[in-house]
Amino acid sequence: VFYKVDPSNVRHQRQSYADDFVKHHQRFGGKVDAWKAALTQVAGLSGWDSQVTRPESTLVTEIVKDILKKLNSCFSSNYEGMTGIDMHIEQIQSLLLLELPTVRIIGIWGMGGIGKTTIVSAVFEKLATQGRHYIL
Repeated sequence: VFYKVDPSNVRHQRQSYADDFVKHHQRFGGKVDAWKAALTQVAGLSGWDSQVTRPESTLVTEIVKDILKKLNSCFSSNYEGMTGIDMHIEQIQSLLLLELPTVRIIGIWGMGGIGKTTIVSAVFEKLATQGRHYIL
């Protein structure tokens, strides 16, 4: 994320970056060369630029959606074919009152081994792929 900074100034250590590196070199010596190399490499990657994406809330939303998409592709499970799971997912979603912009907390309890965690995980994955944000 390039927040209120031009990525090319970071990549090429121009303007305030050049001045700051001179100051830091006096204090930290050889470490500064490693920092410069790392910044050059990182600034060459594609990323988000707060000067391009406005308003800032849109930038944050884009970052969160991208991270969630990447996390979901890493951790998603296949719940299809599990008997009765769709009904339970719908029941939990109705309890969450997703159309309201308020915080919701629900509790799920029962004997061990009956699928509570599996159902909640399925609900979480289904909603997370829609760009919604939840904590289990």
